[in-house]
Amino acid sequence: MKSLILLKSEHHGNTKRVAQIISKELDAQICDPKEISPEFALGFDHLIFASGIYFWTMHEDLLNFAEKLPQVKGKLASIFSTAGIPSPKRHEKLRNILEKKGFRIIGELSLPGWDTFGLLKLFGGIKKGRPSERDLDKAREFARALKEKLSA
Repeated sequence: MKSLILLKSEHHGNTKRVAQIISKELDAQICDPKEISPEFALGFDHLIFASGIYFWTMHEDLLNFAEKLPQVKGKLASIFSTAGIPSPKRHEKLRNILEKKGFRIIGELSLPGWDTFGLLKLFGGIKKGRPSERDLDKAREFARALKEKLSA
């Protein structure tokens, strides 16, 4: 099964590092959602939505791209993010859009990432040095679990 990672990584490259690990494990292509069409994305068996967290949710470009996707029936999708305060709750808006479109979410991952947004910049940010090697190992485990689900 072919996987596509739709990636938005803006500040420190936290999410990009994780995307590269997952891409290597799944032999997945990585694209910016602003540079492709929904039709191109639907040519893949599995879509992975990846972003840092901005104002408590996934990147606006990913949300807009998801809104443009047509209705599907059971197409596979996964979500991962990095954030100063990681939580799968930050995926809720995107998850709701995808589920309403008919996608089946087969995995979610939220990892810590260095965050220097707003006032945090004055203090050097939070989660400096993250994602760590241990975090990247969790990304590898996540990708391997996805691989098992995709081959089942």
